[in-house]
Amino acid sequence: MNKFLKGILLILFALVMIWIMNKSGSPLKTNTTLLGIINLELALNKHETSVIVQQWNQQQLIAIAKKNTYYDFIFILSYVALFYFLCRQTAKQFRLNTISSKVSYLLSYAAILAGIMDIMENFGMLLSLSGHIGKRITLFTLITSIIKWSLVAGCIAWLLISLFIFLFRRFSGKSKIDSAFAK
Repeated sequence: MNKFLKGILLILFALVMIWIMNKSGSPLKTNTTLLGIINLELALNKHETSVIVQQWNQQQLIAIAKKNTYYDFIFILSYVALFYFLCRQTAKQFRLNTISSKVSYLLSYAAILAGIMDIMENFGMLLSLSGHIGKRITLFTLITSIIKWSLVAGCIAWLLISLFIFLFRRFSGKSKIDSAFAK
């Protein structure tokens, strides 16, 4: 399979999973959880986690929250594969052994680490949703979530910067823009 088709399929897989996640998680968006499951990911303390879980329990949304979290395991696969692929392809567009190519390769591994953090975060949320609410579990979930979001943001930012560089290179006729970033 050529890289263009592979890229399109990975983008479609990620978009389908985003749609599924949004659809299945929409009931979790309430007056106190405007961001849905993300509110649980980023709960700052045991009290916040308890409030979220209690509210969802009262509204019979725990099963939906768990189902959404299980779907997230598939979503993790989709976005990790997409970011890994895009960062690898980006690295190949830069000259070998430049800072730009090294950053791209490094971020391809950061995408994998983001997925690992997301898996760990999901386990923390599933524990909380099962009634095992504690200070350590909430802190664990929060820390893994922050690391995940930071790594994902880094990948997205770098891919956008790289796109700008490639567009600049293409439309300015400067095919050696990477020389500024060489060793």
